[in-house]
Amino acid sequence: MAALAKALQVQVPELIAEYFSKCRLVEERRALESRAVVTIQAYARGFIVRRRLQRLTRTVTTIQRHWRGYLGRLRGRLALAAYNRALRRAYFDAMATVVQRWWRGFYSRKYIHDYYARKRYLQAVRERNNQARAELNLEAERAIIMQRQEAEERARRLFADKVAKLHHLVSTATQPGIFNSPYSIATGSLPVIMGLPLEDHLKGSMRAQLRPAAVQRQKAAAATDPARAGGAVAGGSGRLPPLRSTGRSESVGRGGSAGGGSRGVAAAAAAAAMYPPTAEVAGRTVPARHTLRQAADFEAVHRAALLEEKIHRGEMLSQHPQAFTTALGAPKSPLFDLQSNRNLIPYNDPYDPVVNQRGPRFTPDQQRVSKTAFLRYIKRQPFYDENIAAEAY
Repeated sequence: MAALAKALQVQVPELIAEYFSKCRLVEERRALESRAVVTIQAYARGFIVRRRLQRLTRTVTTIQRHWRGYLGRLRGRLALAAYNRALRRAYFDAMATVVQRWWRGFYSRKYIHDYYARKRYLQAVRERNNQARAELNLEAERAIIMQRQEAEERARRLFADKVAKLHHLVSTATQPGIFNSPYSIATGSLPVIMGLPLEDHLKGSMRAQLRPAAVQRQKAAAATDPARAGGAVAGGSGRLPPLRSTGRSESVGRGGSAGGGSRGVAAAAAAAAMYPPTAEVAGRTVPARHTLRQAADFEAVHRAALLEEKIHRGEMLSQHPQAFTTALGAPKSPLFDLQSNRNLIPYNDPYDPVVNQRGPRFTPDQQRVSKTAFLRYIKRQPFYDENIAAEAY
């Protein structure tokens, strides 16, 4: 210790001088070191702050990522739930409609409208119609046959009346008639009517005319002179003039050809009476030349079937006056006027040449029918509406 104290006493001045020199050096370098310290602190603090900010940025980004992912998943779940809910609602609406349709069909078939009874009724109606149609066809055929027979009979009587006036053209034993010419016999062109030559018709008409006159003359002769009456009838009755009655002989004797003219007028009147130019068929006047098929109404059966179908549908609609309803709410009214402009006026193209496009503008006539424009898309509405169904008829 003594040696140390002695050594310190020897070095004290040097130490003091060195101390003061060090202090002067420190004071001289204080500003530089202060700036160096500030610079080091600035870099250190900047590094620390930047690292802290980077860590905060990463933390905020992580938090935001997780939060946004959570919100996205939440929105996805909500959207999926809304989609599933809408899908189930649409499904249940459709199934409710199906259930209502099946139930109403079952109830209608069981308590209101029996399909098989209706089918049997329609079958019976069809059979009655077929039977009535067959009877009408038979009646029509019978009427046609009767009309044809009557027409043939009238034509035959008219022909016989005409032939009765041609008795002077019949052939004799020495002179052939105009309808029995040897040239016609040679050429095979004899006039034939109703399967018999016209000469035979003339002879038959003469026999029909002579028979009543001969019987009357025989009775008159028997009343006056029986012997002469027998001889006259036996000898010369075949060559008497073709007189039908005493009235004709008197008219011919008095007027000559006047009797033939009156007979022609009477025959023409009889022909007009037998063959009228028109006929009444089902309340309509048609020409007599038309057949029954031409005169009948061709669409009558079809119209009757359509009327029957409309009546049947009207009865079905009357049993269900209310519209179909959904399982989630009351029925809604139609979104557009049922009485639209298409039912009243013809279509008019709403093309506007000023703006060069078609717009929803209405004409005054259309605005009187409906003040609202037509919808551009169809919203939810009842599946069945009685007014729409009624409009279809």
